[in-house]
Amino acid sequence: MLPSSSHGVYSHGYQRFPRVIDYIQKGYIDVNAVPEKITGFGAVERWDGHLGMGNLNAKMAMQRAVELAAQLGIGTVAMSNTNHWMRGGAYGW
Repeated sequence: MLPSSSHGVYSHGYQRFPRVIDYIQKGYIDVNAVPEKITGFGAVERWDGHLGMGNLNAKMAMQRAVELAAQLGIGTVAMSNTNHWMRGGAYGW
């Protein structure tokens, strides 16, 4: 996935990186966090991101939603306890 800046979306690209480093240092982002499925029913699942990197959590959630859709025709994944996942349009590509 290319950064948003390379697609002309400068509000959600490289310039946000210093804030990410600051959030890691303050403990707002846990770089070792692993998302955990909390509950699910059919094509709908709810996950806890455990304050992990927002873009990594979002990528995992999108991949899981695609897996569900391949199996069931539709897939929905909600993620709580995550950080800013940048530009949402990138995950659909």
